[in-house]
Amino acid sequence: MSRLQVSDSNLPLYEQGALRAVTGETIRPGGFALTDRAMTFCNLPDGSKVLDVGCGTGASVRYLRRKYRVDAVGLDPSASLLKEGREKSRHECPLTRATASSMPIGDEKLDGILCECVLSLTADPLAVLREFHRTLHPQGVLILTDLYLRAPERSEGLRDLTTKCCLSGAVAHSETEARVAESGFGMLLWEDHSTLLRDLAVRFILAHGSLQGLWPGSCGKGNASGIPSAARLAKPGYYLLIAEKGGRSRTT
Repeated sequence: MSRLQVSDSNLPLYEQGALRAVTGETIRPGGFALTDRAMTFCNLPDGSKVLDVGCGTGASVRYLRRKYRVDAVGLDPSASLLKEGREKSRHECPLTRATASSMPIGDEKLDGILCECVLSLTADPLAVLREFHRTLHPQGVLILTDLYLRAPERSEGLRDLTTKCCLSGAVAHSETEARVAESGFGMLLWEDHSTLLRDLAVRFILAHGSLQGLWPGSCGKGNASGIPSAARLAKPGYYLLIAEKGGRSRTT
């Protein structure tokens, strides 16, 4: 879920209408396309316990429970999105208010964790990955989708931003893999899906006339005027990563 802002500087974009009018409830590039890709790859059995971290209104939780028959639950720090999600599901969809860095889940309780377009927003991604590791069963799977930088050597402009957002938190492919490995996971799959990010940008432009609505007041408090030029230099892309707790890496 992107935390960019549009018209109201007090609300993140994912709680406003501009981006959601383009993405629907999933509020991320590609919608359920990468969710399906990941779940097909992992082939989790019916009843598996799966947590969606940064679940928003619970769209993926409901989707996973219905299509893949897993025992999916969600957590998110946004009270307003969780309230909306509970109303839509008539409280039949288990949603909890919590942060990724401190999850109210016991050790080794989960078969899978889904974290879509969220990790780059966290203050300490390595600590979050270790929290994921703690809560997964041995051989449990971690599914990540997020932004990464295809030209990290030109990311100085993003690092100098006074705002915190998915772009300022994006890192190189190699750094993401290193963090995952350091947290005790073995890589199973890495795929580039940057076309989904480009498609979202095009759809936003068609809906709103330009991408300029993403930048004013963007990403919380601070001056975000440097984001467009900094992003062009760093060339953000979008990835799908699947890893296994305690497993040996199978990618090259």
